[in-house]
Amino acid sequence: MKKRKRSLPLLIVNVVVTVLCCGLFSASLFAANYVSIDIPGATDVHPVAVNRKAQVAGFFYRNGFMESFLRQSDGTVEILHSPEGSNSFMFDMNEAGEIVGGYPPGNPVHAFLRSPDGKISKIDPPGTTFATAVSINADGAAVGTSSVGFYIRARNGRYTTFSAGWPCGINDSGIVAGNTRDDLGYLRAPDGAVTLFDPALPGFVLAPNCIDNRGDVVGWYQGADGNTRSFIRRIDGSVMLIDVPGMPSTMVESINAHGIAIGTYWDRTVRNSFLYKPDGSFRLLTTPFGDESMAFGLAGRHYLVGSYYLPADQTRHGYLRIR
Repeated sequence: MKKRKRSLPLLIVNVVVTVLCCGLFSASLFAANYVSIDIPGATDVHPVAVNRKAQVAGFFYRNGFMESFLRQSDGTVEILHSPEGSNSFMFDMNEAGEIVGGYPPGNPVHAFLRSPDGKISKIDPPGTTFATAVSINADGAAVGTSSVGFYIRARNGRYTTFSAGWPCGINDSGIVAGNTRDDLGYLRAPDGAVTLFDPALPGFVLAPNCIDNRGDVVGWYQGADGNTRSFIRRIDGSVMLIDVPGMPSTMVESINAHGIAIGTYWDRTVRNSFLYKPDGSFRLLTTPFGDESMAFGLAGRHYLVGSYYLPADQTRHGYLRIR
């Protein structure tokens, strides 16, 4: 099937956001540009990855089906279809614009890789009946799950399987992070050595979400009170909690090489996004378009993507935040 491309109008708004000035919150004003991301006929648009070229990748729903997209920096949007022409769901994108995910949204699922030239290829490990790819690093190494085990696929097409547990990410050094069947976190080194970690947090269900190039891992866990709380595990093994002060639930989604983390918090009535800085301070984020913003991906110090809820049409729309 021929790829459908369409140049979407940009809605760019210069806003100055006032942040709470108390405790651990940043007290300064900061300026940012927000670009709304919409796709004709789509509902619930969710950008989940961005790179320093300002390419944005994500997924959306249309006519009840999940589809994936890539938005170029000029606003052009490409709908990502599988080699057989079916819908797809993407998970990650690297700095070169390579995208990984799975297709179709159902069974059996196959893993795919979209190269920068637009070619989409199936990358199932040999002998597997189902597979999906969840992360890709700057070297083009992808990590995922399959019926023959968890796997790493090198750029040259060589596969390595492992049994540590479900992967969540792979950094540029080839270190894989994930969680085990026993709800422990793990780090898998390029030589295959596995380090398990249990932050000894008061709760259960540990879910690492992302690993940065320093080897720091962020994720969340379910507290004993049923609320979601977040953590960062440093490469030296130390663990810090990342909880937005005064909020019952916090979920960290991503962390970059500068130690800046982003995620979403709940205040029992609505949810909104936040930015966590290495000095321990928080910056609460709102979009100028709608309510209940969520943050999913960031690149460098300048680009952040997520979604927001628009009461007028009762759907979620995507956004790109530029500093």
